[in-house]
Amino acid sequence: MSLKKLLFGDYVIGVDLAATREYYGAQPNYLVKCACVGCQNFFKSAAAYKNELDEVFGSLGADWKKPETIEVIYAAKTRVVYEAAYKLCGKRIKAPKLYKVHKNELGSIYVQNPGALWEMNDCMSLMFQKGGRGETEVRLRAELPWVMETLGCVYEADARIERPKKGRITRIVDAAKKIGGKAHGN
Repeated sequence: MSLKKLLFGDYVIGVDLAATREYYGAQPNYLVKCACVGCQNFFKSAAAYKNELDEVFGSLGADWKKPETIEVIYAAKTRVVYEAAYKLCGKRIKAPKLYKVHKNELGSIYVQNPGALWEMNDCMSLMFQKGGRGETEVRLRAELPWVMETLGCVYEADARIERPKKGRITRIVDAAKKIGGKAHGN
């Protein structure tokens, strides 16, 4: 395994670029795993940073469009904070402390060290964690705008819009309204 050393702020990462590229070449597009509107919004709003994401993840041998997981950490009004995890073949050689420990009457609380984030731009940062044997996990933290036109729609790659079926409770209430209308002579 030939590792290429890369620097990201206080991080020194050793990456096997060939193995990482091979891994991502075999992975399907993430929307095959999950096509919820939150994940769709992640890719649609992150596309504004495509060149920067391609450059950073390309230097690691990874594909930013193929994360292992995507999680919504926080959402409010028109902004969503995402955390997407990626796998690299290689190891973390040097890293800042990822968490600070605070003790109180309940015990120890681990708080993420803001200094452990390598800022990619004004709304995205990376953190490198130990992964499995011979792996490093990259966590992309991104605060992105909500850009989906509406909630409750599935946006397909061919631009068709499919409306989801009404929920069970909504169908029951609609049926009750119809029955109630007939009982009152409407």
